[in-house]
Amino acid sequence: MLKMKEIVSKIDLKVLARELDRLSVGALRERFLAVMGYPSKSRNRSFLVRKILWGTQAKTTGDISASARELAIRLADERDVITRLPAVELPAQVSKRKKAYRFSPTHDSRLPVPGAVLIREYNDRQIRVTVGADDFEFEGKRYKSLSAIAREVTGGSYNGFLFFKLK
Repeated sequence: MLKMKEIVSKIDLKVLARELDRLSVGALRERFLAVMGYPSKSRNRSFLVRKILWGTQAKTTGDISASARELAIRLADERDVITRLPAVELPAQVSKRKKAYRFSPTHDSRLPVPGAVLIREYNDRQIRVTVGADDFEFEGKRYKSLSAIAREVTGGSYNGFLFFKLK
C-alpha cells in the first residue's frame, strides 16, 4: 500500500484510483481526513473517492492562488444566483380550505338503467336478466350481482360484466 507522502510527491491518479477502489468506506473516510484535513460526513464511496483524488491532485499540483480564491469569495458574496427558494407563507384562507371529496355515484356506469333487460345466448339457451335498482332478477329469483347469475347459469366462476358483455 502506498503511503500518503509518496502519493503526494509522485502523483499517479490512476494508481491511486485503483488503490482507493479496494478500500472499505471506513478506510476511505480515514484517507479523506488525512488528505482534506477534516472528517467527512458522507459514507458514499464514489463521493469519498472523488474528493480524495481531487484533494491529492490539489496538494500535488497546487491549489488556486490566494488572489483567485479572494476573487471567488468576493464573487460568491455578490452573487445573484438563488441556491434555494425562500419559504413562502400561504394565506390563512388557503390553509383553512375544506377538503375536496370525490363524488361517488350510487349507480355503476357499466350497468344499464333499472328496468332494462339484459339478454345473452348461452349453450342454445336465452338468458334474460332484468336490472333492478339494487339487484337483478333472473328466472323469478333475485340476485345481488351479475356474477352470481353467471355462476348459476354456467356452474363456474365468471365475471358478470364480462359474461353479459358489459364494459
